[in-house]
Amino acid sequence: MVFTEKELSTPKVTIINNSKYCVETTLFNDLIEAIGMYDHRVISEEISLYLTNDKEMIDLNRKYFGKKANTDVLSFSNEFREAPILGEIVINLDFVMKEDDHDRYLKRVFVHGVVHLLGYDHINSREKLLMNEIEEKILKRFEL
Repeated sequence: MVFTEKELSTPKVTIINNSKYCVETTLFNDLIEAIGMYDHRVISEEISLYLTNDKEMIDLNRKYFGKKANTDVLSFSNEFREAPILGEIVINLDFVMKEDDHDRYLKRVFVHGVVHLLGYDHINSREKLLMNEIEEKILKRFEL
């Protein structure tokens, strides 16, 4: 199989929406392009995006992180690297839609999830500061 350069560099976000909300799915690929200006790994690898609700997010947070709490976003990196998949991001749309500017907040939590997939975390204050700086640079490129 022969691929053109455009096909090789086109970001791909596979989306499964298990929530009651409809979202504009093209915005996620647009965000990936903005993130790709910061880190090229997101251009060549696929990201799986799962949109869910409060109940399922609480279950996932408890199962994988041992926390019995609701949250807006979880990220699962592909540690095995058997396929060109950067990882999976789970976004709780019930949580996001409670925000006044939920469109902007959705973009922020998606970027936050991707930055986690790139290997950044906020376990301590130094890492949190670095992660916030990276997110702000990306969001500025996307004019947020």
